[in-house]
Amino acid sequence: RSQLPKRTYWARAVAERRRLGGVAPAPGAPRVLGACRPGAAARAVVTIGIAHYTRIRAAARGGRPVLDTGPARPYGDGRMGSSETLRLALLGCGAIARYHLDGIAADAPRVRVTAAIDRDPEAAGRVAAETGAAPFGSLEEALAGGDFDAVDILLPHDLHEWATLESLRAGKHVLCEKPMAPTLDACERMLRAGRESGRVFMVAENAQYWPEIVL
Repeated sequence: RSQLPKRTYWARAVAERRRLGGVAPAPGAPRVLGACRPGAAARAVVTIGIAHYTRIRAAARGGRPVLDTGPARPYGDGRMGSSETLRLALLGCGAIARYHLDGIAADAPRVRVTAAIDRDPEAAGRVAAETGAAPFGSLEEALAGGDFDAVDILLPHDLHEWATLESLRAGKHVLCEKPMAPTLDACERMLRAGRESGRVFMVAENAQYWPEIVL
């Protein structure tokens, strides 16, 4: 990676990801998944995990992609049709949320952000204004009254386990920012919960999509 000019590196990274069908790693590549049912629903969640690529692409084009705030058609059993949409809750509307929002806008047309969750009402309000999402002050409030299929966890590391377990218990798919958790025991509990839930659980470890890893 360090031997390539930055623009060349990212261009090759994007081309390789497209060659592989958008998000799927090559056979034998490392996968940080607790439980992942095959299908477009899983792919829609995984797409967000490589948002760092798309932020650089947007900057290179001289502008930020615009999020689609149109109505979402929810999917039911995890097998998404071509016109169906995954409804996403952003849990944590701080700095890292910007990367994920840009990634969704640029490369995940079937993802709609329908809930913006943050204890800071101004932060939740900013994301809600941009995406058309409903703002919430806590995960508990959002799970009780929100309309979403998956949770994108963008919290401090020591809150990842709690948020993952609560979301999976509520029947939501989960994308959790890296690092997974502060301890191995916590990681094991998260993985176990993902397997037992039957939902998609993924850690947003974008390094596994670098060309030198995928190839």
